[in-house]
Amino acid sequence: ALFKMGTPEAYAAALKRFSYVCQSLHWDGVEKKWLQDELARVGQPALASLKDFIHTEDAVTLAVRALQRMLDEQDATATLISALRARSPEDYRRTQAKLELIDCLGEQKSKEQVWDAMAPYLEDHSDDVRTKVLEVIETWKLASAAPAVAKLLADDTLSARVHRQAAQCLCVLEARLKPAPTLPPAAAEDYLVDGDGQVVRKKR
Repeated sequence: ALFKMGTPEAYAAALKRFSYVCQSLHWDGVEKKWLQDELARVGQPALASLKDFIHTEDAVTLAVRALQRMLDEQDATATLISALRARSPEDYRRTQAKLELIDCLGEQKSKEQVWDAMAPYLEDHSDDVRTKVLEVIETWKLASAAPAVAKLLADDTLSARVHRQAAQCLCVLEARLKPAPTLPPAAAEDYLVDGDGQVVRKKR
C-alpha cells in the first residue's frame, strides 16, 4: 500500500522495515528481500528516500543492497562515502552504521577513492570500527595505508586488540617501514620487526 502511494513519506515509512527484526527470522528475510526488490523496481522515485535512510539510520546494509541495484558502482560508492562521512569518527552513537558502511565500501573496486574516505576511521573512538578498517586494508593489501597503520602501534592509549590487529595487518602488507616501528607488548607476543623494518610473525 505504501508503494502505491508513491510519496517520499510513504517510501520513508516502508524503509523503516529494514530497521527491525521480526520474531520469525525466515519471514523477516522474506519481507526484507521483497522490500529490496520493490525499491529496485520503483527506482528513481524512491531514490531520495533510500539515500536519506542510508545517511541517517543505523541498520543500513539491506538498504545499501537495494541502492546498488539502482545505481552504477561509481554513484553508489559516492553515496556510501557521503553516508560514512555523515558519521564522524568522534560520533560514539553511530558505531553500527559505520561498521556496516565500511563493510560495504570494502567491497568496492575504487580502492584509493574509498581509502581517502575510510582513513580517518582508523582513529575512531570504537575498537570495532578501527579493526573493521584494518580488516579492509588487509583484504585489499593496500600498501599505501601502511604508515597510517604503523601509527596505531605507537599509540599506547589503544587496546591490545587494536595493536594485535594492526601488527597482523602490517605483516600481511609486507611493508618495509622507515623508521621501523616498535611493537607494543600485545603485538610483540606474536610478531617481531626484522632488520628491514618489516613486521613478521614469530616462528613457534
